[in-house]
Amino acid sequence: MNENTLSAVCCYKWDAHQVVRALPYYQHHEIPLVILSPENSKVIVKGVECRHYGEAAYIGALSLIRQVGYFRTLLEYPHDWFLVHDSDSLCLSPELPRELYQDAEVVWSNQVTEPRPHSSPYPKIAAQPSYFLSRSAMERMVDLGQHIPTHPITPYVDWWMTAATCEAGLKNRAFTTLEHPPKTNQAPPPETHPWAQLSYRIHFCGTIFVHPIKTEDQLRLCVESYQNRAK
Repeated sequence: MNENTLSAVCCYKWDAHQVVRALPYYQHHEIPLVILSPENSKVIVKGVECRHYGEAAYIGALSLIRQVGYFRTLLEYPHDWFLVHDSDSLCLSPELPRELYQDAEVVWSNQVTEPRPHSSPYPKIAAQPSYFLSRSAMERMVDLGQHIPTHPITPYVDWWMTAATCEAGLKNRAFTTLEHPPKTNQAPPPETHPWAQLSYRIHFCGTIFVHPIKTEDQLRLCVESYQNRAK
């Protein structure tokens, strides 16, 4: 199960409590786990390997430099596949879908549409965590992505992930493409109830990669929905 795969969680000192709370769901894949945090916002979790690189920054050039540094750090390990989370993303299933391993040219993510009207040479997609990608994909993203200028409107890591994927000649794919039609005649909740919608998708549609999970109640909702999922 999950052969030759390394898992990582990227976080800051101020959201380390989220990592600790969700730690059973980072460790249930039974693969090596490393926690990555900035040099000036170090996270130390007892019993887990912790590495540090770069500076704390949510957006801007420093955040993108740090992301490249995190990828370089992960490439020091011998694994061929990488599952990369933020402190508010996780995979509910202990076993990763076999589809993730079928194409080393694909970079998987939780994709959302970029609503801003500016022009872009890249798809208007925010590639949000979690991420799953091959060693060769990560190497190419580091090699070419380090030269991408910081975008003045969307200077975010999720923008850089899309840009670096495109510059490296790789393919973006959303985790939602792994889902299936709902196994129920029950209508989905309205868009005005996003957490009820997420619970519905976990319960009936096979959603396992979830983001953003920032509170204990949100984590509990996801876990209980998965435990009670339609099979």
